[in-house]
Amino acid sequence: MRWGDTWGAATDDIDLWLTDVNSDLVVGSFNEQSGLNGRDPVEFLTYTAASTGWYFLRMEHFAGGTPSWVQVMSLSGRALQTATANRSIRSPGDSSNVGMLAVGASNWATPTAIESFSSQGPTIDGRVKPDIVGADGGDAVSYPGGFFGTSPRPRRT
Repeated sequence: MRWGDTWGAATDDIDLWLTDVNSDLVVGSFNEQSGLNGRDPVEFLTYTAASTGWYFLRMEHFAGGTPSWVQVMSLSGRALQTATANRSIRSPGDSSNVGMLAVGASNWATPTAIESFSSQGPTIDGRVKPDIVGADGGDAVSYPGGFFGTSPRPRRT
């Protein structure tokens, strides 16, 4: 999780908790954001579930001001239950480096709509993302019926 605050000297302190269905703490991230040098506006959890079931993320505003935005990401490949398309762009695609591009996909039949699986901007500082969009679901002689994604993969025979 990260939020809008000064990188390297964050003062808005937010903690991140993972709880089970009984609201018991499973694992937490309690980094101090007190304005000291090296304090970043970020909390990170790592947990491997021992069994199936429901888990919940909880954020607690511990100290400081209220940030204008908060971004929660799952790096496990599993989707979070609640998500928004706007501002779903994540690092490195949201970098302010002018050479960093974010790539998205758009169905060939609806080229003005970004696919739901593509990260979408704007970035926190207002830049439009993705920078480049490729056709998805295109039909080609070598791929009758179309291929999905922004580049076809060889078919196995």
